[in-house]
Parts: sequence; structure tokens; C-alpha cells
Amino acid sequence: EIVVLAVSGGVDSMAMLHLLLRLRTRYHTSLHVAHLNHDLRGTEAAEAAIFVRSQCEAHQIPVTNTTAEGRALRDRGVGSLQAAARDLRYRFLEQVAVEPGATWLALGHHRDDPAEPVLMNLLRGSGVRGLGGIPPVRDRIIRPLIECSREEIEGYARQEGIPYVEDSSNQILSYSRNRIRLQLLPELAKRYNPRVAHALAAAATILEAEDAWLRAMT
Repeated sequence: EIVVLAVSGGVDSMAMLHLLLRLRTRYHTSLHVAHLNHDLRGTEAAEAAIFVRSQCEAHQIPVTNTTAEGRALRDRGVGSLQAAARDLRYRFLEQVAVEPGATWLALGHHRDDPAEPVLMNLLRGSGVRGLGGIPPVRDRIIRPLIECSREEIEGYARQEGIPYVEDSSNQILSYSRNRIRLQLLPELAKRYNPRVAHALAAAATILEAEDAWLRAMT
């Protein structure tokens, strides 16, 4: 089977790439990397694209590297920039999968990722479906790192000497999701529960299972 990996060059996706390289013989899989430059971070994004391509060449993995029209994203009519960029990434991955006939699309989400959307949707007054977790498998999307914490992934990258690049947009506080990750979650961890991200992820998993059960029953 062929697996298309969404690789941004960050620590999560690079750790996923490293792991699947080690496992591809065991699971009889071929890998194809997909990297999308959203054209929103100028030189930094261009350098990340070059980095991903060089890593793929070093490991002899085919890569599809595409640059989007950043102006179209910035000039969108409604919705958040991050949501529009995410939707564009998913469409890009589906397109990349067509030519090699890929069976799976692998994303680098980890165990701490659900905490941010759960809090964001809770503050918006979402119902159970909006508070659900991120499933390990949905249709042909797989998330090999979903049971690993960000701390574990970073530790693995240090241990194995895995190179990666930083995304400066993750520090921009004008994005709600970044404020939740950089300000609200640390405050909750400090004052209420040191493992708040783990607790929110666990709650999201329960809610996801309950929602699936209710949909199956109805």
C-alpha cells in the first residue's frame, strides 16, 4: 500500500516520517511525501519547502511540493485564515494521492492536539460533536502519533537526532488557537491541573465515542 504523508517540516511531521521510514518494510508500504507552501510566511515557508525536499531526496522518497496562492487565502470572504488553510491542505492531500493510487493519508496530529479545539469549541457553545476528539482513523486518514504527547515526540526527535524546522506563525497571538495553546492552557495547567491537555484529550475521546454510539443507535 502507498501512504501519502503530510510533512510540513515541523517536529511532529518529521518524527512521523522517521517512524514510518523505519516501519515501511514491516508493513510493506511505500511512502510519498506531500508538502504545501501556503505562501503566507515568505522566506521562512520557502526554506521549509526546500528542507522537506532535501530530506526526501536524502531518504529517496518521492515528494510533491506545491505553493498555494497566499493572496487568495488572505483575501477570503469569511472564516478564519487557519481554517481556510486547513481545508486547502486536505484538498491538496487528496489530489496528491490520486496519481500514485495511495490508500492512506497520514497526518502528524498528537495526543495534545485535541485540547485546543475542544476549548475553542466549548467557548463557542458547541455541542457534543464539536467537542469530540481526533480519531486515529477516519475514512482513509490515519494519525500514527495520536497516542503520543508533544513532549514524547520532541524527546524522540532529540534522541534520534531528527532535524526539523520551526513555524513562527505558531507564536502569533492574533490567532485564537495560538492564544489558547500559549496562554490559556498554561494558565489552566498552572492553577488547576498540570495535565490539563491530557485530561481534555481524554474527555474528547469519550465524547467522540458517545457521539458515534448515539449516531449508530439513531
